[in-house]
Amino acid sequence: MSRRVRASALFYAITVSLLVAMVTGSSLLLAHHRSVETERWLALLRATSNAESAIHLALATEGPLPPALDLFGEGRDTVQLTSLPYGLFDRVIALARQGARSARKEALVGLPSQAGPVLVLTAHNGPLHFCGDARIMGDAVVPGKDLRRGYIAGRPFSGERFVNGAVSGEGTPAYALDRDLRERAGALCAMLPDPREVPWQGERMAPGAVITPQDERLPVLQWTAGRVLTGSFRGPLVIRSVDTLVVDRSARLSNVIVQAPFVDLSGAQCLQVFSTGGVRVRQDARLLHPSVLCVASARSAQGVPLVQVDSGAVLQGGVLALRTPGSMTGPELRAARGALIQGEVYCEGAVDVQGAVEGRVIGEQAVVHTSSSVHRGYLLDGTLAPDSASAGLSFIRSTNAHPVILQWEGSVQH
Repeated sequence: MSRRVRASALFYAITVSLLVAMVTGSSLLLAHHRSVETERWLALLRATSNAESAIHLALATEGPLPPALDLFGEGRDTVQLTSLPYGLFDRVIALARQGARSARKEALVGLPSQAGPVLVLTAHNGPLHFCGDARIMGDAVVPGKDLRRGYIAGRPFSGERFVNGAVSGEGTPAYALDRDLRERAGALCAMLPDPREVPWQGERMAPGAVITPQDERLPVLQWTAGRVLTGSFRGPLVIRSVDTLVVDRSARLSNVIVQAPFVDLSGAQCLQVFSTGGVRVRQDARLLHPSVLCVASARSAQGVPLVQVDSGAVLQGGVLALRTPGSMTGPELRAARGALIQGEVYCEGAVDVQGAVEGRVIGEQAVVHTSSSVHRGYLLDGTLAPDSASAGLSFIRSTNAHPVILQWEGSVQH
């Protein structure tokens, strides 16, 4: 009997030992797995942080963007950098590796709003008349410095001071457009092909479709499904049309380039528009930071390209309107009363600002359009003030200006 008891005890002891060993082994294996996953997670975090840090460091460094950065000089935190033009901005792509993990970060880079005069008239001739509730809440550059009270449609000047700042009659050469930027804008408005372009397969997109390419190529969607653009699109992507393009209120465009002879915008969008005929921003439309409206007329085009921002519309970004070489007439900007532009307006023609601009207006001359005539050398109801929301852009590259990250794009982690 005692032998049977001892034998069963030995069996139970072995069984318990096996169970304890299994539990202990499982715990050790689980701990090892957690340790490996923690190391992989920390490596991924470090790679992501290195990618973001490399972009910030590269933008703060003078000179061209380096192909790679060794962040700490130890050879273990090297980040590969690529800069690609995208509209009037640049796409900066950083690829960082830590062990078997890698992180890819992408940022849209450009010049932010800069301090300086809020109004610069480059070819103004004669006095500048103030009418209605016109206000300049900052410095101004007006050749001749001849400021007067005016009267339009029963609207005399309602204020006490024309300019709440200094008025200068010189200095307009400092606000000349960068040559490279001018050439890039002209090529985009003329819809010249880019060597990086690849056609996006599928002409007609179903509502709700989202395009999110992750490589360095530039997909182009040739829109032939009618004059109205619907659906959701996320860049980098170029949508090109050979006819007038109406961006429907239901459309959702995020970081998309739109090229067409004329573009009609509604709804809430974030995009860069390039046109030879003009752009109209409809009432209550909202163009989110960093959006750009750019027009440059073709040599054979008839008429004057016009950027029109209706009452109640908001543009967070900038307007760039270029004159065709050799043309006697330049483009025009018209911002209706109740419109808001946060950023820089650079127009090589006439500017009719009856709304509000937070940033800067650079134009040849100020005009006011009424139902019966055009008044040159007049400012009616317009309010020009410095940018207070940091939602604007600048096209003028000064000596101390550094590009900044306007928008972070998608990241890829492996």
